[in-house]
Amino acid sequence: MPALLETLRERNARMREAGVLLLVKLGPAAAEAAPQLVAALSDPSSEVRIAALDMFEGVAPVSPAAAPGLILVS
Repeated sequence: MPALLETLRERNARMREAGVLLLVKLGPAAAEAAPQLVAALSDPSSEVRIAALDMFEGVAPVSPAAAPGLILVS
């Protein structure tokens, strides 16, 4: 998981998006990455933000900490 978390800090938006998508595919096994996925909701890239929204389907339930990011995405 540490290598996947590193991709979220890449300069390249496609790499960050790929990292988010892989973490989301892991589902509940990626629950420890929920804070980083919440942070991805504020990414400069709309593709990364949209990919991070999928975490709520399988990785982590919506939490109050995610609310500011959800407002930015909408």
